[in-house]
Amino acid sequence: MLKLHSIARFAEDLERYKSTAEKISQPAAKSQMNNLIVQFERYASLINESHSSYANGFIKPKQQKEYITEMASLRLRLEKFVRDAG
Repeated sequence: MLKLHSIARFAEDLERYKSTAEKISQPAAKSQMNNLIVQFERYASLINESHSSYANGFIKPKQQKEYITEMASLRLRLEKFVRDAG
């Protein structure tokens, strides 16, 4: 079963996003970044769940692609926050 949270790059990126969010002083920007982080983690959980044995071995490729596409979009937005904060 796939577990994105156990992948080193995912864990490092997530930690970097969270530490950047803590450093942001503007409340609106901080809130927006925290919301993006929550969504990012939620899509990771959805991807994990769709690869679990609870799905009876059925993976819906179209649904997976949507999750991956949305997660990539969130990653780009989070990376922009990191660049702008640094």
